[in-house]
Amino acid sequence: MQLDFSSAQKEILAEAAKDGSIPVILAGDNDFALPIAVTIRSVIDSANDKDSYLFLILSDRISETRQRILSALEQIRERIHILIFDMEEFFTPLQDRFPVRLYWKRATFFRLFLPEILPQFEKVFYLDGDLLVRADLAELFHENLSPDIWCTAVEDCLGRISRNQKRYMRRELHLPADHIYFNAGFLLLNLTALRNIHFSERALEIQDRLKPLYQDQDILNILCCGHVRLLPHFWNYMLIDIPPLSSDSVPTLSPAGKDENVRILHYSGDRKPWAFPEQLHAEEWWTTARRLSCPEELEKYSLKQRAEFYQNRTEMYQRSLSLKLGLALSWLPRKILSALTGKKF
Repeated sequence: MQLDFSSAQKEILAEAAKDGSIPVILAGDNDFALPIAVTIRSVIDSANDKDSYLFLILSDRISETRQRILSALEQIRERIHILIFDMEEFFTPLQDRFPVRLYWKRATFFRLFLPEILPQFEKVFYLDGDLLVRADLAELFHENLSPDIWCTAVEDCLGRISRNQKRYMRRELHLPADHIYFNAGFLLLNLTALRNIHFSERALEIQDRLKPLYQDQDILNILCCGHVRLLPHFWNYMLIDIPPLSSDSVPTLSPAGKDENVRILHYSGDRKPWAFPEQLHAEEWWTTARRLSCPEELEKYSLKQRAEFYQNRTEMYQRSLSLKLGLALSWLPRKILSALTGKKF
């Protein structure tokens, strides 16, 4: 599996691998392009001046306007390269094998192909577009890791995984009881090791066979099981079910310690900071976002995302209400059919 990079892009990739640039991969569609830009900006702002960075954005139909906003991040300082690659031609033949549901989008699956499409690199970071990076990623990247470590990540949901989810992991994914399920929003991947196990090919096989509930994250946990280095929670501090910001609101602290020591904020809840500026830690996201050269675009995007959130919630509520009403009205006929046929309706 190879991406059809242009000759100029291939040259940049080869040079980045040769000079030891830190490769950071992100993926998203047009709706997620601006958050991706904020994530990249936060990485650059937190980085030291000595390291070079290559940001590769795997695009799912990102518009030219937003591509220009992303490309402009190269101008922040020297030793920063931004590459944007349209995944349409590569992924379209595969998309029927990866059904999109709930809040997942096509781009979430792109990370499953990194070992094959980036043969130039031994290891890469993968970042979701709803992260705000507060620390220098070079601290992790330059550490020497055992070849037995294929993935560096953080436990999912700060360890607050429900009993039903744990049952699903054991019965459906066949993960051992001692496996600590990790979140795929922040990863340091050992591409060399993953290529050796034919990771992408096996990921396709698992997807076809299991159709896993948590999609690519489940697949990563299955294939990397036993070869994961777990980081403290402050490297991927997930904001889950955090209440709106108020004078008496207190954030739930992870076992890592105080909130101010968090290295990476992960806005993993459904109320994203770009749509809900009143949420906890949203102001910090906006402080970084305002460093981009597109204030009007950001304001329009924020209003649009907030409106879409409420529209989606309304539609979900209506579907749920219709389903409940339909079940209630059909209760007696279904009972009669069950009694007559011996089948459950």
